[in-house]
Amino acid sequence: MDKHTTFSIINSMLGKKYKLALPFSEAAKELICKYDSEQMYRVMFVLYAARNTSDEFVKKSIEFVIRETTRTIGFGISKD
Repeated sequence: MDKHTTFSIINSMLGKKYKLALPFSEAAKELICKYDSEQMYRVMFVLYAARNTSDEFVKKSIEFVIRETTRTIGFGISKD
């Protein structure tokens, strides 16, 4: 499945859950679509919970989620 389609599906699901539709800029969409579907969901979940989609907040949320989902397995090697 295309990452933009996955983004739209996740956005729709969270929009129904929170009963609002957040406006995402094209830059924010591109940043979010770089990751796999699980990480996309986690990032968008944080954005919907905060109800904020500014580009700066999106970047900070992505950094937080990626840091939380990346595990160090030893000798400086990380696994997603």
